[in-house]
Amino acid sequence: MADEEGMREPPSERHADMDADSDSNIEAAASPVADAPAAEGDSQTSEKPEPAEKEPVVIVKVPYSEHSDVTARTEEQIEEFQTKHKVKIEGEGVSKPILKLEEAGLPDEFVNKIKDVLGSSLPALASYGLPALLNNRDFIGLGDSSMSEKVISFLPSVVMHCQRNMKTDSKGPVALLLASSCRQVRDIYKYFRDTGRSLDLESLEISEETSNDREDFQAEFHVAISTVTTMQKVHTSGHFDFGTISVAILYGVDELFDGNHAEAIGQILKDVHPERQLVAFSRSWLPDVRKAVLALAKNPVIVQIGDVETAPLPSGVTIDVRVMDDESAKKKELSSW
Repeated sequence: MADEEGMREPPSERHADMDADSDSNIEAAASPVADAPAAEGDSQTSEKPEPAEKEPVVIVKVPYSEHSDVTARTEEQIEEFQTKHKVKIEGEGVSKPILKLEEAGLPDEFVNKIKDVLGSSLPALASYGLPALLNNRDFIGLGDSSMSEKVISFLPSVVMHCQRNMKTDSKGPVALLLASSCRQVRDIYKYFRDTGRSLDLESLEISEETSNDREDFQAEFHVAISTVTTMQKVHTSGHFDFGTISVAILYGVDELFDGNHAEAIGQILKDVHPERQLVAFSRSWLPDVRKAVLALAKNPVIVQIGDVETAPLPSGVTIDVRVMDDESAKKKELSSW
């Protein structure tokens, strides 16, 4: 738990504030204008000094170094891997896939921690997602893969970014995860809670009930998990500094943007660290979703697993979805078509 001292601004920013509010400035502001004759025209030309720009938190990143086994992987082997797992790739300069955690190039201490929790083998999504993230690229994962597969794709990157907490005075989350429903938030939080603590990661589930509980935000945590609506309230309240966030994760992008959250997401991401990485997961890649995500992503690696819906319905065509609990009613309805 970090105390209130740990939640204050970094030293450089505190000094700037102290200079702006120093005793001499306070006395000068309190002195009547008539006490000191001003030069002619000074009253017209004097301007208030512009506030100093806030310096972004320094983020310490481990540079990605391709493992020798990955370098030796041939194009034929990569094509065989892609065919086996139904992988399609978009993006320029995409790194070769890694097949096990030891090939990620992470420090040994991180690899050992992650292996103890997640094991050594990687799913196809993480085989491309992990090197992309460790190479400081944005990553978009498409397809209906499992939650654990998606989380594995970026969890080691979050661990890596957490080094920042060890090397600067700044406290605050390094990762922000926005999900499309409260149930998703709970499920993802449980996954992080159960696996993250072994990796020295603390996560905070921010719900409608806890969004105004400032004491929660005084604790040190690395991953903030919430729906867009609730996170928007926290963002407005200023309970913690979003400028420490270096990884922004959008979980279920198609549902997020179907809920008309595009503007809210854009406002939140404006205040995260300028060097932030974007991770987005979607089950479809429809034109509106694609446009919205690519507006936020910079030079992304896009990995599609299996078949993904990419085209909208023809104009005038709709899908009629009916949910029936009564089997007899269902049969009657079907026979009438």
